[in-house]
Amino acid sequence: MLKTLVIGATNFDIFVHTRSDYVLHDSNPAKIRSAIGGVGCNIAVNLALLGNDISLITAFGNDIFGKLTEKHLHSLTIDTSNSFKDNSKGSSIYLGIMNKENDLFLGLNDMEIINSLNIDYFSKKRTYIELFDVLVIDNNLAYDTLEYLLKTYNDKLIISDAVSAKKANKLKDLLKY
Repeated sequence: MLKTLVIGATNFDIFVHTRSDYVLHDSNPAKIRSAIGGVGCNIAVNLALLGNDISLITAFGNDIFGKLTEKHLHSLTIDTSNSFKDNSKGSSIYLGIMNKENDLFLGLNDMEIINSLNIDYFSKKRTYIELFDVLVIDNNLAYDTLEYLLKTYNDKLIISDAVSAKKANKLKDLLKY
């Protein structure tokens, strides 16, 4: 079995659903649900559920959202021991407000902590990353970080998730790697 490392975002997702139109500047009845997500996290979870031995490098804030997310990943036997942790930053959070047709009305995200997964951080993790046969990299990382990972580990099978049509353009000049 190939050793696989996923590198990318983990979010604490909050979804708000309503059965009627929103009234701005007022309290609106809604159903609110939470889930653990993020592109990197979702990929790692799905690969683990398929029976693969998965490790994940992501970024956790030292708040209730980061602790819940990390606990959930450990329950799935996903190794996050080389992930970035910061006591001064909040975890990555996504808030999706859905309309009555269950389409996205407004999406808000605070993913600042993902910028901590940068070239400096990964250069310190080189020995660890070299243990893996496959790298799965999510496109939420900064362009220079993506370029560094693709250039540095070009001897490995690398799969990059474009995340969205808009963010796929970031990969255009990196396909040669």
